[in-house]
Amino acid sequence: MTSDSHPRTRQLWLVALVVFAAFVRLIGIDWDDRHFFHPDERAIAFAIERLSFSPLQLDPDFFAYGSFPFYVNRAISSLLGLIDPSWGRYAQIIHTGRAVSGVLGVLTVLFTYLLGTRLYGWQTGILAGFLLAATPLHIQNSHYITTDVFLTFLVLLTLYSAVRLAQRGSTVDYLLTGLCIGLSVATKFSAMPLLAPFGVACLVRIAVERRFFPIVGKALLALLAVGAAFFAGQPYAILNWERYSHDIEEQSRMVRNAGLFPYTNQYVGTP
Repeated sequence: MTSDSHPRTRQLWLVALVVFAAFVRLIGIDWDDRHFFHPDERAIAFAIERLSFSPLQLDPDFFAYGSFPFYVNRAISSLLGLIDPSWGRYAQIIHTGRAVSGVLGVLTVLFTYLLGTRLYGWQTGILAGFLLAATPLHIQNSHYITTDVFLTFLVLLTLYSAVRLAQRGSTVDYLLTGLCIGLSVATKFSAMPLLAPFGVACLVRIAVERRFFPIVGKALLALLAVGAAFFAGQPYAILNWERYSHDIEEQSRMVRNAGLFPYTNQYVGTP
């Protein structure tokens, strides 16, 4: 392969990857013909309906999932509602949210390619991207207005930023990694372990630069970014702490005890 044909080949593979990922994720958004069988979709749509920018009402009063995806979907639905008011209502909120999940699913495939390329070369990036693009579970969840694909995208974005931090160590990399972690936790509390790869990246920078206090200073700045992004993405975790802590504890108990609630009985006795 000649050096001048190499970039064109790479671009063609990348276009094919994105087109394939988009095709299998963005078709069939109305897969249940407006019956809305998915119980989590209904709960999320009701929470989004409670939000409003005019008058301002940003407390979803529901924290089984993080508020950041709710705000994104409410903002998009409100903008579309300026064209047609029906877009701000329950059924269209679900359809819009499914489209948002599909687009984020495609972006997750793209960042898988970028991460693989940064670490191991573009061929590995293309292979990793296609493996995710063809994963049935990821395709399926890209058709739901649930937080799974939203969170996966933010987790991958965090890991990509952490890798850049470990490789380059610029202040911007610290801030971006912190912002991504904060928004991930504002999407689902279970994203807190992302602080671990951030810590590893900081240790790598200490080993490479052989400096301690400057790295610690930048790490503290990143932690401030984590807090700021979390509060921006889910302010009522603080402003409505009692309800937030109650819902987080309830989710934790549900994970440990599959038969705690009627809708989790199907998982009793399963791995």
